[in-house]
Amino acid sequence: MLWLSVVVVTLLAILVGVGMFRLLRFVSTPWLRALGVYRYYSPMFFTMPLGKKVLDMHLGTAWDFMWLRDRSATTMLTYLTEGLLAMCDAAERGEVVPQQQLRGTMYFLSPSTMEKFGFRVRPMRWYETLAFVLNYLEVCLLHSVMKRRLCWVDMRCVRIVEASVAELLEQRARIVGLHSRLFVKRSEHCNAARLPGFFGHPATLRR
Repeated sequence: MLWLSVVVVTLLAILVGVGMFRLLRFVSTPWLRALGVYRYYSPMFFTMPLGKKVLDMHLGTAWDFMWLRDRSATTMLTYLTEGLLAMCDAAERGEVVPQQQLRGTMYFLSPSTMEKFGFRVRPMRWYETLAFVLNYLEVCLLHSVMKRRLCWVDMRCVRIVEASVAELLEQRARIVGLHSRLFVKRSEHCNAARLPGFFGHPATLRR
């Protein structure tokens, strides 16, 4: 039937378009980083402008994951806390205004963890759900790599986290404490697996 053919062709066109976009994003990561569009605060945590008042937070791209040797959840959480602390430092140097809003999509951390960092947690809106669906296969692939087994991300658990830089600064001491604990756990894992360390010692982080 004609209508079925139209639907199939439309879906195929969407899939091809999404695939091309993801491939373009993959290969463009180094250039976008060099141009400052992606501003990295740790090897896996970066922000990019989402309008004039919002910074969209990301925990690495597929390109970053490809070069990451240790992809455990502890490593990712350590990079997250390291990045948040580096952003606090940037705010105190005047490089990021305290009124700047932060936004990110969360699917592997609990809401209570993000709330401890000063973030507000809410469900996705319809257009955010659509954007996530378009990225779903890549997200599942990266999540499976991190978990070392095939994983499907439960859409019901995906949340949007939001905070201002000022609210993040208020929780700096709590973030430092968590980063210190993660650093110890990560170091023990590196020693056991003989992996190179990636993180600066927490004593070097300004409190």
